[in-house]
Amino acid sequence: MALMTGGAALAAALVAPGAHAAQGTETESTSQEAAVRGLLPGWRLTDTGTDVRFRGLAAVSRTTAWVAGSKGTVLRTADGGRTWRDVSPPDAAELELRDIEAFDGRRAVALAIGEGEASRVLRTEDGGATWTESFRNTDPRAFFNCLT
Repeated sequence: MALMTGGAALAAALVAPGAHAAQGTETESTSQEAAVRGLLPGWRLTDTGTDVRFRGLAAVSRTTAWVAGSKGTVLRTADGGRTWRDVSPPDAAELELRDIEAFDGRRAVALAIGEGEASRVLRTEDGGATWTESFRNTDPRAFFNCLT
């Protein structure tokens, strides 16, 4: 699960109980931290370093997770959300990524949404270093919403 608040570039990252939330402004940090701790005990807000809206989160272990969202952005963490690495597909800035499914720290598939050919599936097998398009919609009436 991810918690996005007011367009802020934050992802909820699973951490050990009692860990402290990342610091933003005191008011923002306090209210966002309280919201997360109230809804998801053991989770904390972590600044991802970007301003995109994330719509997909795939946690594959306690330390490794992937997020995907607007502007074709894919980020990956290997340290429980303390740091996030941009592993976005090249030339994908016009895509809106709605979902991501990851199998481990190296393999993931992401769904771009939109009308017609804007809907496509991209995959990586090397932690996001390279991406391959594995599907592109050709039906102008179709709309894809999620991966399962």
